[in-house]
Amino acid sequence: MSEYSTKGTLCVADIWLEKMPDWQTLNGHCETALKKSNMNVLNGLVHQFEPQGTTAVWILAESHMALHTYPEQNFLAVDVFTCGDEGDPAAAVKALIELLPTTASNQYNQLRGKRLIN
Repeated sequence: MSEYSTKGTLCVADIWLEKMPDWQTLNGHCETALKKSNMNVLNGLVHQFEPQGTTAVWILAESHMALHTYPEQNFLAVDVFTCGDEGDPAAAVKALIELLPTTASNQYNQLRGKRLIN
């Protein structure tokens, strides 16, 4: 049995927009951002809430990306996680921010899977 590293990187972003794009446009921007950061989409799931808002998850060969929209606030919450050294979550978030009509953003990166205390 192969042993895999628990090392991973999580990038979390809060993104405020001039205007929330329609889902087709936003989905296209997310998939473009993932490709630009060397990640591979295996599958996706989207749920549209009534009267508004969307939650989407992309299952990646490298791990996952999740997105939550708040159209009434022109706000997106984004999480991108990768296992090991494959892909670049921060690059995916940066590319997404550059593709969108962003007015402000906060981005946080966290290393995961490194034991600090025995």
